[in-house]
Amino acid sequence: ELRQQFVPAKVEQVLMSDRTTLMLRLRTAALQTTWLLISWHPIAGRVGVASGPPSRGAAAEAYSLGDVASSNLSGLVLTGIQMPQAWERVLQLQFGVRPGEPPTRSLYCEIMSRFSNIILTKEAGEIVAFGDQGGPPKSSPR
Repeated sequence: ELRQQFVPAKVEQVLMSDRTTLMLRLRTAALQTTWLLISWHPIAGRVGVASGPPSRGAAAEAYSLGDVASSNLSGLVLTGIQMPQAWERVLQLQFGVRPGEPPTRSLYCEIMSRFSNIILTKEAGEIVAFGDQGGPPKSSPR
């Protein structure tokens, strides 16, 4: 369903509305502007269409992931949406310079309750940024 609506669509703006929500403003070939919501919240993680733009304010500027995603995705075209493995909870959004060209960035969205996360990669699979960065409590030896 998302593939039919948004592929191809140009990424005009990338914002974070809170610490677990990334929003992409997309302009389709039919010149319609829509916001794609990507949330890795532990309870309400989802990927879908937002009803409108996020509220601007301190939250939108407080997270470095928003800046990294914006600098990597703004101006690119959403060229593909797929599930890399059948029966998995991972969605891959592919971005390229033009439709039909190989993707230069991918955004992987894994929606698995408290283990939800997003990962932004370059074309070779090099990780650029990710949403849930863990920290000492999550990264301690077991």
